[in-house]
Amino acid sequence: MFEALNERLTGVFDRITGRGALSEKDVAEAMREVRVALLEADVALPVVKDFIAFARDVAMHVAASPTVKYVNVEDVPQEEKDAELRVFVQQAEAEGKPENIREKIATGKLNKWLEEIVLVKQVHVNADKHESKTIEQIREQLSVTTGENVVVRRFERFAVGE
Repeated sequence: MFEALNERLTGVFDRITGRGALSEKDVAEAMREVRVALLEADVALPVVKDFIAFARDVAMHVAASPTVKYVNVEDVPQEEKDAELRVFVQQAEAEGKPENIREKIATGKLNKWLEEIVLVKQVHVNADKHESKTIEQIREQLSVTTGENVVVRRFERFAVGE
């Protein structure tokens, strides 16, 4: 059941990926297809509603967060992390920081940088609604309340009307 559902949901997103400009009608149609796929897979209506709300909230966050590039820290190429770490070490050195703490400073800056580019590490842009929770905390909460293993696998940023 879940394999077929996964294929159907992937198909919905594949159809809208790479189109360039999307209208509000395109987005609404895609969300309708997701709802229908979930209902046809015999997923309970409250779970469908919660999942759709989560998907919409994540989409709104991605649209409002131009710095987000990756879903998880594991998705960030090691070469990119290493390059940033080298820059942060060099900055600490240029600031005259003692050699024994440069690595700690650089690691702290690397973690802050990851929070800027990794979706699940970001606090949702609607902090009031989500009580300043990260996307990962919101996902975990949804998984607990629905009893399903909700996973964010990918995202695409679309420009509506361009």
